[in-house]
Amino acid sequence: MPELGAGGPQQPVAARDVALADLTDPQAVLAAAREFDQRGREGFLDKYGFRPARGFFVLIDGKQYDAKALAGVAHLHQHGTLLTRDMFSGGDSTVARRLEHLGFEVTKPNRLPDWTTDELMLALDLYLRTRERIAYSASTQIVTDLSAELRALRIFGDETRADPRFRNPAGVALKPTQPLLD
Repeated sequence: MPELGAGGPQQPVAARDVALADLTDPQAVLAAAREFDQRGREGFLDKYGFRPARGFFVLIDGKQYDAKALAGVAHLHQHGTLLTRDMFSGGDSTVARRLEHLGFEVTKPNRLPDWTTDELMLALDLYLRTRERIAYSASTQIVTDLSAELRALRIFGDETRADPRFRNPAGVALKPTQPLLD
């Protein structure tokens, strides 16, 4: 396993020369997690140029680690070459799959449910009643009212309705301009 000494990580090479699929050693992931703990999240992400994860985290001993950053640095520990954030995509079909294949648990972001026919009909009704007379925004009263109404409907469970992203005014404001696209 390469040492991360005074010289820091080696320079990344061309994307065609390395790949996420080359990450095959769970011990390299654990070494990256130890380094993450030593540097702290912000220091780790800054050192290697990764952005904070939006939903994909690796769970190790009850701690969360940014999945894409951990995989990129684990590649460095295993092969001596850092996979930078622009050399591979994060997400379910890439980083999550690779880390799960190595035996790690990966959290995945909660996906909001698609709009139901009833919800789409309410958005269409809003559009038909107000078209070309108002600007749809998250602060427009009729939009915030519809948002509250949609969040109160018992179509989805309490956990979904408690998510602040669920049918929030900003999302509802977009629907009247595209009610039939879903």
